[in-house]
Amino acid sequence: MKDFLLDKLGDIVLTNDLTHVNGPEEIAQSVRVILSTRLSEFELEPSLGLTHDNLLGKNLNKDYLKQDISETILLQEPRITSIEEIQIIKLEKRGLQINIKMLAENEEVEVEVIA
Repeated sequence: MKDFLLDKLGDIVLTNDLTHVNGPEEIAQSVRVILSTRLSEFELEPSLGLTHDNLLGKNLNKDYLKQDISETILLQEPRITSIEEIQIIKLEKRGLQINIKMLAENEEVEVEVIA
């Protein structure tokens, strides 16, 4: 698949022309978009995104959050065959930074998500 290259804020990267991304980089970008979108936030595709039920609150359970992340990726990105590792780097009231290692089409894909 081929898609427009997005920067870390989700904006299209423009040089002299539109830049495209494909292969593992495009899969990583797709996962980043899914996890950076709140479930039902995108009206044209309400099933896209991550539920924030286990992301908010005082007694946050990292295991539940990892489970939500894993289930979301596997349900919404069919090219991902398994989640190898989810590392929660930073978890604050209004921010999340995670690193995820996954297998897609017999190739390891790694993505960093800041939401």
